[in-house]
Amino acid sequence: MEIRLNDLFQKFKTKGFMPIEIPGLVRDAFNVIGDSEYSAISTINRELEDLGWGIDIMDSVTHEVITSLIEDNSSTDVVSFFINLQEQYESEEEDYSRSRRN
Repeated sequence: MEIRLNDLFQKFKTKGFMPIEIPGLVRDAFNVIGDSEYSAISTINRELEDLGWGIDIMDSVTHEVITSLIEDNSSTDVVSFFINLQEQYESEEEDYSRSRRN
Protein backbone atom coordinates (compact mmCIF):
# COMPACT_ATOMS: atom_id res chain seq x y z
CA MET A 1 0.00 0.00 0.00
CA GLU A 2 2.79 2.44 0.87
CA ILE A 3 4.33 2.25 -2.61
CA ARG A 4 1.00 3.11 -4.25
CA LEU A 5 0.49 5.98 -1.81
CA ASN A 6 3.95 7.35 -2.60
CA ASP A 7 3.08 7.12 -6.29
CA LEU A 8 -0.19 8.95 -5.62
CA PHE A 9 1.69 11.65 -3.70
CA GLN A 10 4.15 12.08 -6.58
CA LYS A 11 1.31 12.13 -9.11
CA PHE A 12 -0.38 15.01 -7.27
CA LYS A 13 2.97 16.82 -6.99
CA THR A 14 3.51 16.53 -10.76
CA LYS A 15 0.04 17.99 -11.26
CA GLY A 16 1.31 21.08 -9.45
CA PHE A 17 0.10 20.54 -5.90
CA MET A 18 2.27 21.54 -2.99
CA PRO A 19 2.91 18.81 -0.40
CA ILE A 20 0.94 20.80 2.16
CA GLU A 21 -2.15 20.73 -0.10
CA ILE A 22 -2.17 17.00 -0.79
CA PRO A 23 -3.72 15.77 2.50
CA GLY A 24 -6.68 18.13 1.98
CA LEU A 25 -7.04 17.10 -1.65
CA VAL A 26 -6.99 13.42 -0.69
CA ARG A 27 -9.55 14.02 2.05
CA ASP A 28 -11.87 15.83 -0.39
CA ALA A 29 -11.39 13.12 -3.01
CA PHE A 30 -12.32 10.48 -0.41
CA ASN A 31 -15.44 12.43 0.48
CA VAL A 32 -16.48 12.89 -3.15
CA ILE A 33 -15.77 9.30 -4.20
CA GLY A 34 -17.27 7.92 -1.01
CA ASP A 35 -20.57 9.53 -1.95
CA SER A 36 -22.02 6.94 -4.35
CA GLU A 37 -23.68 9.76 -6.29
CA TYR A 38 -20.27 10.70 -7.73
CA SER A 39 -18.88 7.61 -9.42
CA ALA A 40 -17.81 8.65 -12.92
CA ILE A 41 -14.37 10.22 -13.18
CA SER A 42 -15.77 13.20 -15.09
CA THR A 43 -18.34 13.80 -12.33
CA ILE A 44 -15.66 13.50 -9.64
CA ASN A 45 -13.50 15.98 -11.53
CA ARG A 46 -16.38 18.46 -11.70
CA GLU A 47 -17.02 18.10 -7.98
CA LEU A 48 -13.32 18.56 -7.12
CA GLU A 49 -13.22 21.57 -9.43
CA ASP A 50 -16.26 23.02 -7.64
CA LEU A 51 -14.33 22.59 -4.39
CA GLY A 52 -11.52 24.68 -5.89
CA TRP A 53 -8.94 21.99 -6.68
CA GLY A 54 -8.63 22.72 -10.39
CA ILE A 55 -9.44 20.90 -13.60
CA ASP A 56 -9.02 17.18 -14.35
CA ILE A 57 -7.52 16.13 -11.03
CA MET A 58 -8.81 12.57 -11.20
CA ASP A 59 -7.60 10.04 -13.75
CA SER A 60 -8.22 6.30 -13.90
CA VAL A 61 -5.15 5.33 -11.85
CA THR A 62 -5.85 7.89 -9.12
CA HIS A 63 -9.50 6.84 -9.06
CA GLU A 64 -8.55 3.17 -8.73
CA VAL A 65 -6.15 3.80 -5.83
CA ILE A 66 -8.56 6.00 -3.90
CA THR A 67 -11.53 3.70 -4.52
CA SER A 68 -9.59 0.67 -3.29
CA LEU A 69 -8.58 2.55 -0.15
CA ILE A 70 -12.18 3.56 0.51
CA GLU A 71 -13.28 -0.05 0.10
CA ASP A 72 -10.63 -1.08 2.64
CA ASN A 73 -11.89 1.62 5.06
CA SER A 74 -8.37 3.06 5.13
CA SER A 75 -9.24 6.72 4.56
CA THR A 76 -8.15 7.93 8.01
CA ASP A 77 -4.87 6.03 7.77
CA VAL A 78 -4.27 7.39 4.28
CA VAL A 79 -4.79 11.03 5.25
CA SER A 80 -2.42 10.48 8.20
CA PHE A 81 0.08 8.89 5.81
CA PHE A 82 -0.05 11.93 3.52
CA ILE A 83 0.35 14.33 6.43
CA ASN A 84 3.42 12.38 7.62
CA LEU A 85 4.80 12.21 4.09
CA GLN A 86 4.30 15.96 3.69
CA GLU A 87 6.17 16.60 6.95
CA GLN A 88 8.99 14.29 5.84
CA TYR A 89 9.19 16.04 2.45
CA GLU A 90 9.33 19.48 4.08
CA SER A 91 12.04 18.30 6.48
CA GLU A 92 14.14 16.99 3.59
CA GLU A 93 13.74 20.31 1.75
CA GLU A 94 14.85 22.23 4.85
CA ASP A 95 17.90 19.96 5.23
CA TYR A 96 18.76 20.47 1.56
CA SER A 97 18.40 24.25 1.87
CA ARG A 98 20.63 24.27 4.94
CA SER A 99 23.30 22.20 3.22
CA ARG A 100 23.28 24.50 0.19
CA ARG A 101 23.86 27.54 2.41
CA ASN A 102 26.92 25.97 4.06
